[in-house]
This record gives sequence, C-alpha cells and structure tokens, in this order.
Amino acid sequence: RTGAYRPAPNLMSFPMTKVLFVVVPGITIGASISKYGAAFLEEHDIFVPSDDDDD
Repeated sequence: RTGAYRPAPNLMSFPMTKVLFVVVPGITIGASISKYGAAFLEEHDIFVPSDDDDD
C-alpha cells in the first residue's frame, strides 16, 4: 500500500436525532436564561423599557 487513499469515514447512525438532542435543549436553556435575566434587570431597575408612544 502506498497510502494514497484513506479508508472511507464511518457514517453516524441517526445524525439528525443527535443534532436535535443537542440543539433543542440548548435553545430552551438559552431562552430561559434570557427570560430570567430580563426579569432580573427589570426588577432591579437596571433596564426598563420605556412606554413612549410614537404618535
């Protein structure tokens, strides 16, 4: 053998399932952290959205 060709890579079984098991909890945890962070900022008057009317 000269080493010119490498063996074919192993194929993953159920790749979309594995992606979903990582992405869905990541988005869910990130969203809940953002929600609680925004509530904390508003509760402590660090950032409060203004209620200005555009009229």
